[in-house]
Amino acid sequence: MITIANPIYDSVFKFFMEDTEVAKRLISNIIGDEVTELTPKPQEITTRSQKYAIALLRLDYTAVIKDHKGKESKVIIEMQKAEQFPDIQRFRRYLGENLSREEPDGTALPIICIYFIGFSLLKTLHNYAVLKSDGQIIDVLTNTAIPEQEEIKKHDFVKLLTHTSYFIQIPLLPTDSQNVLLKRLSVFSQYRVNPILKWQKQYENWEKIPDNDLKLFIHRLWLAVQDTVVQEQALAEVEIDSKFDSMERKIEIAEQKLEQTEQKLENTLQNLENVQQNLENVQQNLENAQQNLENVQQNLENAQQKLESVQQKLEKAILAMHHAGLDAGSIAGALNLSANEVSAILNKR
Repeated sequence: MITIANPIYDSVFKFFMEDTEVAKRLISNIIGDEVTELTPKPQEITTRSQKYAIALLRLDYTAVIKDHKGKESKVIIEMQKAEQFPDIQRFRRYLGENLSREEPDGTALPIICIYFIGFSLLKTLHNYAVLKSDGQIIDVLTNTAIPEQEEIKKHDFVKLLTHTSYFIQIPLLPTDSQNVLLKRLSVFSQYRVNPILKWQKQYENWEKIPDNDLKLFIHRLWLAVQDTVVQEQALAEVEIDSKFDSMERKIEIAEQKLEQTEQKLENTLQNLENVQQNLENVQQNLENAQQNLENVQQNLENAQQKLESVQQKLEKAILAMHHAGLDAGSIAGALNLSANEVSAILNKR
């Protein structure tokens, strides 16, 4: 077992790619054409936000590539590496800079973009560690179009980067594979990473590896572990990543608390709405009771009026019968009243 540097860190990746032969072989393996000449461009851009710990590394090359038919062509190779979901506009700006450059003879070179990304483009693409975008989205390992064409083309990272592009999704690189390309990219796999010195990782049985390209990659990353400048820079990156992880955890906890508070607030609002509805129901019941009371009062008044009318008619009948010569007893017997009731009415007159 051998200790090698972890190339997902910018300082390690730059050291790794500074070896021209390593860079030529890595690019050749990814694009499937032989890189016969490779010249680094003078600029190298690393964007790292100390506040948010977001890193974006870009390396540019002018290359001569030879396809399987032996045809040679000159191209620009642009390599970018991002640990987190990147700023799409920043990627586009870098690409635009290359688009605006011309050769001395005035011709614009084709651009091939290679993206090493520390995240998965889509959760459903877990079977495709290496993708190619060139009109269609191709699984580089099988050289066939993937079924999820429309789904991945909607992804901002893909739809805004329209040139021939290769995507190495580092989290999807397997720990072991029989595929030649995946074997060579296994140096980027996050398997056997040192839990404390995360910029270092272990590689097993490297002495028995028959693949010369893979041996070259491993040897270069072993040299990176010995380099003091790489050590210092990588440790600084690990520290920044640790702060970023801590910040992410704090944000996650804060979001959970916010979600819980929002849920409590929503429940409180629902309870208030229920109380308000209950109050409205009570008010409606009170109004209904008042209306019923008024109706009863009205009925009582109507009954009183009817009773007074009957009383008046009864008195008129008693008086009429008395004027007709009937005495109180006879009137009482005829009207089913007591003699006293009849006498009381006659006495009022």
